[in-house]
Amino acid sequence: TVVDERINERFELNVLEIIRGGRKIGTNLRHEPFARDDLIIVRGDVDHIISFRESYGLLLLAEVKISDADLSDRENVLAEVQLTPLSPLVGKSAKEVDFRRRFGCFVLAMNRTGETILDRVGRVQLQAWDLLLVFGPRTRVEALQADEGFLALGQKRVSLRLSPRWWLGPIVIASVVLVSALGLAEIHIAALIGAVILFLSRDLTIQAAFAATDWSVIVLLAAILPLGTALERTGLAGSIGDSMAGVGSDYGPWIMLSVFYAATSLLTAVLSNTATVVVMVPIAVSAAESLGVDVKPFLMATAFAASCDFSTPMGYQTNAMVFSPGNYRFTDYVKFGLPLNAAFWILASLLIPIIWGF
Repeated sequence: TVVDERINERFELNVLEIIRGGRKIGTNLRHEPFARDDLIIVRGDVDHIISFRESYGLLLLAEVKISDADLSDRENVLAEVQLTPLSPLVGKSAKEVDFRRRFGCFVLAMNRTGETILDRVGRVQLQAWDLLLVFGPRTRVEALQADEGFLALGQKRVSLRLSPRWWLGPIVIASVVLVSALGLAEIHIAALIGAVILFLSRDLTIQAAFAATDWSVIVLLAAILPLGTALERTGLAGSIGDSMAGVGSDYGPWIMLSVFYAATSLLTAVLSNTATVVVMVPIAVSAAESLGVDVKPFLMATAFAASCDFSTPMGYQTNAMVFSPGNYRFTDYVKFGLPLNAAFWILASLLIPIIWGF
């Protein structure tokens, strides 16, 4: 068996499937005894495969080409999954986490920012948004795709099961927004009351709420909010705002807003949108006060500019998500993203002051 001969440890090979008399064996491979005339499908470096062949006197079927359809059948499937920032695998290798035993699948290849990695895949440290080509039993692959640490790529069977009180969630969310918009309560108070209603109705559990919370954003806010406070208390935000207000006094608040949008857009291309907002909001408030105009247009410009960057993969989360699956290069974002940024900049500069007047 694979375990008895320590094939993985000695030759760094993964036995993907055994074909015996036309029957494919893809489950419990580690303990399946080999038989005469078995066709063994393995994954590994050529040198290791040759060493494996020579050690056991095997025949190497080098001329046989195996397609995705040959590997996939009713029991086994070949699929692509993408690692999300929520995955506990980030920062570890597939070998470290014992991916084969933990998830019941093999990692055959990896794609990172357009670069395909085939050699020693199990030893490569995994990063968020890595694209993994996995092979294994259909049930284990589907379980992997359902894991919150992975995004399933390609077709997926989805069944929607509604709880008896499915209508309560949309009503509570709409009520929170309406109450806040009418000024009947602060947004955080209305949201807290809405959450309590969902908890009491048992339509939402505390465990589900914790699981759905993006704690990386919470930690980022906790780390970056003191920076915004420091900008205000040290007077740096006021100084920058006064300098920008000088531009506004010479050319008017409309031009000032356009410059502010452009500066925010450039900053969010290299920082996260959350950090950009925290840094730019105090400056926006200070600049508006120095000009003697309403701060709302500048806040809306900050919100739009921080969330509408297409010029880099880091500009927004969705930019990074499609980078590997789309086989994009960094220059693709610059080539197509900069014109989009310019279009949004022009539209925002024209429309924001009209919708939210100075």
